[in-house]
Amino acid sequence: MMLLSQQLLGVLLITLAHGVLEVGADGSQTTPDVTSETITVSGTTVVTDGPQPTPEVTSKPLNQTESWTTVVTDGPQPTLEVTSEPLNITESQLEVVTDGPQPTPEVTSEPLNITEYELEVVTGGPQPTPEVTSEPLNITEYDDCPVTFSQPKVVVEYGEPVLVNCFTNITHESLSWEGFETEWEMKYGWGSLTLNKTTDWEIQPSCAIIYNETQCSKNLSLTIYKTPDSVSISRVDNKMIEGFQYDLQCDIVNVAPVKSLIVKWFKGETEVQTETFNGTIKTPVNETSTLQITAVRDDDGVQYRCEAELELGAHGPQPPPKVTSELLNITVYSLSSSLQLIPPSVVVEYGSSVSVNCSADVTHDGMGWNASDGSVPETREKLITWRVSNLRQWDIRPKCYINYKSEKHETELPVTVYKTPDSVSISTVNNKIIAGSQYELQCDIVNVAPVESLIVKWFKGETEVHTETFNDTIKTPVNKTSTLEIFANRSDDGAQYRCETELNLGINGPQPPLNVTSEPLNITISSLSSSLQLIPPSVVVEYGSSVSVNCSTDVTHDGIGWNASDGSVPETRDKLITWRVSNLRQWDIRPKCYINYKSETHETELPVKVYKTPNSVSISPANWLMIEGSRYKLQCNIVNVAPVESLIVKWFKGETRLRTDTFNDTIKTPENKTPTFMITANRDEDGAQYRCEAELELGIDGPQPPPKVTSKPLNITVYSFCDFLLFNPSSVVVEYGSSVSVNCSTDVTHDKIGWDAQVGSVSLTTDKLITWNVSNLRRWDIRPKCYIRTNLTKCVSLPPVLIYKTPDSVSISTVDNKMIEGFQYELQCYIVNVAPVKSLIVKWFKGDTEVKTETFTDTIKTPVNKTSKLKITVDRDDDGAQYRCEAELNLGIDGPQPPPKMTSEPLNISVYSFCDFLQSNPPSVVVEYGSSVSVNCSTDVTHDGMGWEAPVGNVTMITDNLITWKVSNLRRWDIRPICYISTSWTKCVSLPSVLIYKTPDSVSINRVDYKMIEGFQYELQCDIVNVAPVKSLTVKWFKGETEVYSETFTDNKKTPVNKTSKLKITVDKDDDGAQYRCEAELNLGIDGPQPPPKVTSKPLRITVNALLEFNPPSVVVEYDSSVSVDCITYVTHDGIGWEAPVASVPMTTTDKLITWRVSNLRQWDIRPQCYMNYNRDQISRLLPVTIYKTPDSISINTVDHTGPMTEGSRYELQCDIVNVAPRNLTVKWFKGETEVYSETFTDTIKTPVNETSKLNITAVRDDDGAQYRCEAELELGADGPQPPPKVTSEPLNITIHYKPQISVCNDWTPKTGTLLSSHPSSLYSIVGNPRPNISWKLGSSSINDNNVLNKSDSGRYTITARNTYGESSCEINITVEYPPTLHCSETFYQIKEKEPFKFPCSADGLPKSVVSVYKADGKVIQFPFTPHRDDSGLYNVTASNKHGHAYHHLNLSIQYKPQISVCNDWTPKTGTLLSSHPSSLYSIVGNPRPNISWKLGSSSINDDNVLYKSDSGRYTITARNTYGESSCEINITVEYPPTLNCSKTFYEIKEKEPFKFPCSADGLPKSVVSVYKADGKVIQFPFTPHRDDSGLYNATASNKHGHAYHHLNLSIQYAPVFDTNEEKFDVDESSNITLKCIFSGNPEPDMWWTFKNQNISTGGRDNTINITKATSVDAGVYTCSATNQFGRKDKHFTVVIKEKSPSYFYVVYIILLILAILLMGLLFLWLWKKSKARGSYQVRAEHELIPLTNGKSK
Repeated sequence: MMLLSQQLLGVLLITLAHGVLEVGADGSQTTPDVTSETITVSGTTVVTDGPQPTPEVTSKPLNQTESWTTVVTDGPQPTLEVTSEPLNITESQLEVVTDGPQPTPEVTSEPLNITEYELEVVTGGPQPTPEVTSEPLNITEYDDCPVTFSQPKVVVEYGEPVLVNCFTNITHESLSWEGFETEWEMKYGWGSLTLNKTTDWEIQPSCAIIYNETQCSKNLSLTIYKTPDSVSISRVDNKMIEGFQYDLQCDIVNVAPVKSLIVKWFKGETEVQTETFNGTIKTPVNETSTLQITAVRDDDGVQYRCEAELELGAHGPQPPPKVTSELLNITVYSLSSSLQLIPPSVVVEYGSSVSVNCSADVTHDGMGWNASDGSVPETREKLITWRVSNLRQWDIRPKCYINYKSEKHETELPVTVYKTPDSVSISTVNNKIIAGSQYELQCDIVNVAPVESLIVKWFKGETEVHTETFNDTIKTPVNKTSTLEIFANRSDDGAQYRCETELNLGINGPQPPLNVTSEPLNITISSLSSSLQLIPPSVVVEYGSSVSVNCSTDVTHDGIGWNASDGSVPETRDKLITWRVSNLRQWDIRPKCYINYKSETHETELPVKVYKTPNSVSISPANWLMIEGSRYKLQCNIVNVAPVESLIVKWFKGETRLRTDTFNDTIKTPENKTPTFMITANRDEDGAQYRCEAELELGIDGPQPPPKVTSKPLNITVYSFCDFLLFNPSSVVVEYGSSVSVNCSTDVTHDKIGWDAQVGSVSLTTDKLITWNVSNLRRWDIRPKCYIRTNLTKCVSLPPVLIYKTPDSVSISTVDNKMIEGFQYELQCYIVNVAPVKSLIVKWFKGDTEVKTETFTDTIKTPVNKTSKLKITVDRDDDGAQYRCEAELNLGIDGPQPPPKMTSEPLNISVYSFCDFLQSNPPSVVVEYGSSVSVNCSTDVTHDGMGWEAPVGNVTMITDNLITWKVSNLRRWDIRPICYISTSWTKCVSLPSVLIYKTPDSVSINRVDYKMIEGFQYELQCDIVNVAPVKSLTVKWFKGETEVYSETFTDNKKTPVNKTSKLKITVDKDDDGAQYRCEAELNLGIDGPQPPPKVTSKPLRITVNALLEFNPPSVVVEYDSSVSVDCITYVTHDGIGWEAPVASVPMTTTDKLITWRVSNLRQWDIRPQCYMNYNRDQISRLLPVTIYKTPDSISINTVDHTGPMTEGSRYELQCDIVNVAPRNLTVKWFKGETEVYSETFTDTIKTPVNETSKLNITAVRDDDGAQYRCEAELELGADGPQPPPKVTSEPLNITIHYKPQISVCNDWTPKTGTLLSSHPSSLYSIVGNPRPNISWKLGSSSINDNNVLNKSDSGRYTITARNTYGESSCEINITVEYPPTLHCSETFYQIKEKEPFKFPCSADGLPKSVVSVYKADGKVIQFPFTPHRDDSGLYNVTASNKHGHAYHHLNLSIQYKPQISVCNDWTPKTGTLLSSHPSSLYSIVGNPRPNISWKLGSSSINDDNVLYKSDSGRYTITARNTYGESSCEINITVEYPPTLNCSKTFYEIKEKEPFKFPCSADGLPKSVVSVYKADGKVIQFPFTPHRDDSGLYNATASNKHGHAYHHLNLSIQYAPVFDTNEEKFDVDESSNITLKCIFSGNPEPDMWWTFKNQNISTGGRDNTINITKATSVDAGVYTCSATNQFGRKDKHFTVVIKEKSPSYFYVVYIILLILAILLMGLLFLWLWKKSKARGSYQVRAEHELIPLTNGKSK
């Protein structure tokens, strides 16, 4: 009690006027309410370690001077309430210490006066500032146990020593330490506690004292702490995406005490969060602090850290111990960086396929691919593939995009499209390389991309000598050129250069990089002598002919010349010099062209081949008599031919070559040769011709074709013993299937005789007659042989057998079914199955007259079908004529007589007129006015012309068989186009029908009367405007969709007209609102448009009025509202009015409208009536009136229940509707916004009522929180207010209580770093009301749901949910998943082909990683993998699961034995290295790279050998590596450039004598030789020259390896020829005369002049004679003569000199002339008289007189 009273007195609550000090249960202090008098308290300490009830204190006044009180609160405290008298305290200090739970002290005291006090509150956690309002309080220390510690609070690090003294200042019986096992020491009234090592976390030392028979103890405040082993910071997610929220985690390992732990988070140097912990555990624990951040772009690169600090109070170490984590660098990625491309970049060959996956590990609103090819539409999937099967865009830039929160982010896929070169070739800029000079090699790369990846490597042999790269950024294919400069020296002769292109496309490109290598370029270093070029380089010349060869050089020299045994040429400084011999007669001449340069002489020899064709070639047999079956020798005699090595002897039988003989003799001079040929004489040789031909094959440089001499043919006669066999009959003609017999006999002695045949064979007999007999001969190819044997021979003879068959049928037909007069037609006779066809005669008859006979020459023996044709030209007279054909077999004299024949049925001929075949297509047309039209007019008969006549579209006559009338815009209503056709004898026309129509411009309907009254008749009118043709018009009337009337028209007018159609109707009330329309349709027949064109009017709506009408027709009015209605009539009446309970209207006779009006309608059942007197009768009509009232209120409640509902129970809801009318009421129940029930009330009462609607529900958990409401709606029809008036209740909120339920209890596969509390069950699928508490167990151990799951936390967990209605549990397998990792020992692997290769890596990850291995070209491989050689390269390895990907690269080298894939024969050029064979460069594969070796026969060959012409042969190539070898044999034919071998350059040729090409061309492939003149004229050999063909010719021999050239100088020789100049000169005496003789000839002719048989030439070749002052002596014939070795020609010039005479000469001349005339007249007169006397005579020129027939002899 004493201790308790001391504790209670220690609680001092101070009243300062009205102040209150409150100490909260959580350690905080608030202001308590204190009312007191003056209290004096001395030396009291109150210690509270736990919750305290409110102490109530009432005291008397207390006076206190210089005293203090300590209150220590280390735990939660309830509010202390103290009521006392005023307490005066002076210079006091109050300390409240609360270390543990305390009961509530109750103290009643006198009032306490307090002045000038100081209050200190020490608590174990943050405290708010206490608010105290009081007078000063003077307190003197009060202590519950009279012991004191040397240190009131001890804070010591775990494992460190501690020393504390406990002492007292009162007399005591005992002072000791308690609560531990460690020794302690007592000295001079105080106890000393020494702990050498503080290792007990639960130690609680206390100091105990016994005094005055009282025992008490006091606990030492001891705090043991331990700094963390480590502090680390990490993030839960590996990648941070801007805009997303992430957790940073700070892990503090092994720290104590946790209540003193403060974790501070820093962003850079800025503190962003502080976290404290409330645990009471004293031993070390692991703690985790999390910081949630939202990633923004500005945070990229910032550093976060966390700091663990132990805040141990004032007695702890200062500053407080702290441990800081490593810095965590934050990388913030844009949303686009969440997109992962696999592979991240691609290298793809142009035209190949490509596919790339784009995946996102964040939730998004859509992702897709944008690309110029292969775009992929947006999808919500997390993986989407861009795929192109044939990529043909060079600069494609596909972008994968993702949409998130209305933002679009994208990442671009780097795509490199490449193309290997189409070709890589190497060449020299200079064709010839001379030692000592510098040259440039050029590498041409065609069509490669991208050029920036291109590397060109130059190799000399196998040594790389230069590398070139390119900086161009163009992506499309380009051509590139790389050059290499080389300095030529003699040691480089035969070296091979090559260039190699490599596309280095990076690690994602093909491995090894793609390369293309050029063909090797063989370098030939020429000596100076090789600069000498011979044109032609070699010559072939006929013995005794001329030859010339040019030797030229392109280098500067000291002299060039020719050395030869004939035709040497002295040295000259020219660059071209010609060796020429006009008559070559040396068989072994060897001319050499030489060049001098710097005191050295270099020369090259001209190959010269001299040939001579044989003097004669003849053939002869060794024996002239040849017997069948013996062998004989034929001999060919070739006389005087050279060279023999070029001689080819060909043997011919007829035109068939049998054999060719060649010779190896190397002698160059002429020889005789006699080759022989053996033959066997048989019957087939009889009459054969044999000949032999000697040809000189002198190569390409020789004459083409090669010169040849052929023998005369040798006729062979072969004799036999078989000429004495006789047949009877000698030949037979037999019908197929009939019997036949033939006798074979001989009169010579024999051994045996018999018949051999396919049927009817007869065995050998010794008789002299034997018969072949067949009863039914059915073999078309029968060849019976009668044979005889003697001791010398065996003879066979074949009797002629002719088998025939008459036709199965003979028929006649015509190719054309219709015949037109004047045209030619063909009849056809078809003879079926007749044999033999060569015996067939077909006869044609018109009536009984034979008009044609046809025979056949086919030699086929079996039956065939034959056709005979007869062409006829028909006219009208042939109409009705009959033709027939007759097949006759003329089998000769041995055949049946008369010959068998078969006749066809007659063919009747019908002849038509020409005009029946003119056709129009279409035959008739229907065309819309203004549209285009075309009609074809055609015929299938021959004519002179056809055309169209028409007002528009006229077409002039043409000779085609089809002609078109075409009008693009027809605007003539009466058009009648005419097609006509003309022939030489008639003209025909055709008129196609043309119908032109026009649809109406408009169709409209109207009524004559605008108002219609029921019972009256009215007329509707349809107006059709501008339609044609009217006779095709049909007007249809429709009421709604029902046709009620139609009308047609008979007008024949073709042009457009307006038409009207009318319809009469009688209306009733049912017609009100009906729609009428009319439709104009043009029915234009089958040729018109289908369906027929129609135009429809707009519908006409009919309004039918009653005799009495209301406006409005009915009324719906709210109770107590106003209403007015008009009553209307349209007829004349005798009175109209309203009758009603209220507001009746008196009858009026003048108005047609009368209104009933009520301002405030309050009568529920009113029935107003309008009436009218009409036609002595009264008509009335009731107005429908509905009066309504909306409810005063509507409410919803639960019947007999309040509060939450329990699941599974039934409840009734009630809706109360107050004061509503009329009963057109519908009550609708809604759950949320869903209508669940409706109820309609059908009572007919019209006054207001109250209504109730009820709804029964069963409480289910899904309804928890649901809202129910009811709605009252008045459905008053179409005349009521719209929308209908409705009133809705307030919603009724439903609360359902139910036990927990775990709806989803599936196994869970979270990712590492996931909180256990985020399990889907605990987040979503656990339901219950009240809300359940969630707990977890792993096995039997409880688990904190804030635990972060790691790989090792997988297991079977139990989750339990509890509330007041029960609990629910389920067991869940939790498998903690984690992203993949790949573990590979290396990246490069050498694998043997076809040996299974296991995946060399291990993949970790959960779910199990899916490993894919794919090549850069997209090829995917599966393991175990059996590799093929093509599988070498770089592979991408990807391990993937849903949590991420891991990557690795594998470089596989597939090892295999060599293989030679191409082993074709090879035709390299001379100078090529053997090692450049295509097999060794391209087609030999193997890994490791094979070594190549060569053999020629059994001899090994170095592959660095340069191939020459002589190296052709069959080689063996072998490729070897460590896995084996492969060989193949190759025929290598070394090709070489052309050479031209010409014996000379200058040729003299006689005009018009054939000239053969005088050169031979060598080269492989065979050279093509062309010869052309300087003016471009090309000549072909053999060449027949004309005198104009003289001149210089260029001869060129070409093949793929080059060209050879030679110059030919042709001189065409011919006899002299004179020009046709003036030949006769008439001049006056004394004139000057010049005679000029113009001639030509080759060689140049000798010429001279003769006159009067005298040579008058002056010498030389003067072709002109000048005569001065000519006299009569100079008159006469001058002859110019020209002669050369080819002939002589003369040309004559006649010179006439006219002498000058005196004037009297003319007078004498005239006189003499007159006398002469007189004498002549006298003479004739005398002769005439004499003849009259003696007879008639003729006078001849010779002046002989011959008597005429009528004369008499003398």
